[in-house]
Amino acid sequence: MYKIFGSKYGLFRAALADVITRQASDPAAQDLVLVALLELAPRDEAVRRDALHATTLGVADDPRAVGERLLRRAGIPATTGDLT
Repeated sequence: MYKIFGSKYGLFRAALADVITRQASDPAAQDLVLVALLELAPRDEAVRRDALHATTLGVADDPRAVGERLLRRAGIPATTGDLT
């Protein structure tokens, strides 16, 4: 793995690039984008740019879909109503 990708970060960036290239919108791809948004994007400009592009692939018509996916991943039922 290290010979091909150089590091876990390199593997992660390659996987994120693959999601973008294939325009994947399956649940595993969405989870990868969530990890990118939550864990790396706040402090990594390249990941932030890629994650922003990736979010537009599967949720361009509904920006709330990212939040709803995050809630479902956490085991919290996503509702269409107000969460307050």
